[in-house]
Amino acid sequence: MAEWRCIGCGGPLQNADPDAPFYTPKSYQKDVPIYCERCYKIRHYGQIKPSFVSESVILETLDTVEKRPGIILLVADALDFYGSMHAHFNALSVHKRTLLVVNKIDILPKSLSREKLEQAYLTMAADYGLRVDAIQLVSAVKKTEIDALIEAMETLSLGQDVTLVGVSNVGKSSVLNAILAAQSDVKNPITTSFESNITQGLIPFRLGAHTLYDTPGMASKGSYRYYLSGDSLRRIMPFKEIKPVVFQTVSHRAFFIGGLAYFYFDEEPTGSVVTYFANPLTVHARLDQEPEVFYHAKVGHLLNPPASTDPSVPLSIETTDLHKESISCFLPGLGFIRFQGVKKVTIASYKPVHLVFHQGVIG
Repeated sequence: MAEWRCIGCGGPLQNADPDAPFYTPKSYQKDVPIYCERCYKIRHYGQIKPSFVSESVILETLDTVEKRPGIILLVADALDFYGSMHAHFNALSVHKRTLLVVNKIDILPKSLSREKLEQAYLTMAADYGLRVDAIQLVSAVKKTEIDALIEAMETLSLGQDVTLVGVSNVGKSSVLNAILAAQSDVKNPITTSFESNITQGLIPFRLGAHTLYDTPGMASKGSYRYYLSGDSLRRIMPFKEIKPVVFQTVSHRAFFIGGLAYFYFDEEPTGSVVTYFANPLTVHARLDQEPEVFYHAKVGHLLNPPASTDPSVPLSIETTDLHKESISCFLPGLGFIRFQGVKKVTIASYKPVHLVFHQGVIG
């Protein structure tokens, strides 16, 4: 039988074992595009399912990309920039011309100017160690600035091939679909052609004189999104413009970001705090000088997500002196907190998730 792969994730399809990866109840038919059951449920029912593609396979794919001529389109999440990063992208950007595509720009407050946002993301990328040749802010869902993205892609690629890369949940597939939909010469955005001797998941789409390749999403173990699934994951991912929450009084108070993290002040700060998270993710504020006790008593119940059925992840508790009048703390996978006039804060977060203090998108 000819090679038979899922048009969504590129996995090798099989219809023998429903519990094994890349299962489909359908039978092979020549030139008929088919999704594996996992991709079908994601596409039609919005169900979030874990990927079957291992990190080693994805890294193999990216090593293959590095050896090919052409450019990369690195897709990042507008709210979750640091959760969108991976050390392998840094190495890849050294060898490949890189167009940074900041997706989901529609979820940020409309008061933020596009010019300042572009500069902010370029600064964050440089500080992270990423080499960027061009940047484009887009909303793949709302089809905002997709034509400008295609123009930037054409200009930077010089007719060579383009490869989409990114971590899971940044909207990489949405960006791909938006690009394909905008190309008038693409009659069918679904490909049934997969190259031989290429690691599974490197999926080619012919665009005029060159090819656009899609790659599997990288798993970011330094992001909260790696440790959550189902309803918990849906509650931390914004699907519409976020509403910042302002706390003018912080003295002797603790702030619980669901049951995922908390921050508190044991001195007498006179500053304020603004949180930027998905709207369904509730921040509980309370007078509390023993927040760790409250956390362990309520996590998974009042402090939710995570749900009580989610795996437990150990916390790291650190006190940080803030040396700037105004600075943001990024919690990869969640969003960020803006501290204004605060000198010291103690933050508890998932131990594998490394917080980043940076001026960020709000200067």
